[in-house]
Amino acid sequence: MNILFLQAPAAATANSGGGWISILFWGLAFAVIYFFMIRPQGQARKKQEEFKTQLKKGTKVVTIGGLHGVILNIHDKTIDLMIAPKVSITVQRDCISLEYTQAVNAAYNEANKDEPAKNEKQANSENAAVQPDSEKQPS
Repeated sequence: MNILFLQAPAAATANSGGGWISILFWGLAFAVIYFFMIRPQGQARKKQEEFKTQLKKGTKVVTIGGLHGVILNIHDKTIDLMIAPKVSITVQRDCISLEYTQAVNAAYNEANKDEPAKNEKQANSENAAVQPDSEKQPS
């Protein structure tokens, strides 16, 4: 029984340099978490904010909820979005998703790369169905 108590302090003195190793381990763990989790999220957030500030009339976008549409008017915090001919809705600017918009536009461009002239005519006719507030003729 006494032998176990006598051996414990001897084992503790053999690892006297363990303090630096544990500090190095935690520093390395924090660096890995920062470079693989925190930094990429910050870059994605910055890219999303840049996308929201560069929106303009006529841009095809997708909302976070999955609604596809064309931007009619842009206000400070809201966007008027045409989701069907003669149907427009107002959404928050924060509801426009960069990832969904890029994915849908890439798929649309890939599927219709053979007929660019037809697609431009169709887009112009869709935009003519509902005019933005700034382009409406006074009655």
